[in-house]
Amino acid sequence: VVGLTMPSHRLLDPVSRPVVIGDRRYRRLEPIAPNDCSLFAEILRGEYAIDGFRNRDLFEHARERHPKLTPRAVSAWITRRLRLSRAHGLIFKVPNRSLYRITEKGRTVMTRALELREYSGVKLAA
Repeated sequence: VVGLTMPSHRLLDPVSRPVVIGDRRYRRLEPIAPNDCSLFAEILRGEYAIDGFRNRDLFEHARERHPKLTPRAVSAWITRRLRLSRAHGLIFKVPNRSLYRITEKGRTVMTRALELREYSGVKLAA
């Protein structure tokens, strides 16, 4: 993307590969795919910048994206996405609370993914 200091592939390639932590393997993220980007956009909302966010905070957004799922299934979907984001180092859990915050890496990767998703090649011609 024009005007960015680090090439996008250097930011997005590491999260586009599976991660192994201990004996557990976590699948790759698809940072430009609709599912991951919609979650990134929700997590990056300004209201979560100071206090962080909980599974419950993301529930309504996920419920709108998956209207046929039961509330329990939606909550499970969010939990799996948060676990995956934690494994890739995009968010971290606040100790002794059910609260998550965005890491610096997470802010950079999620912002770049959203920029690329919305990017139009027309800007290059200008």
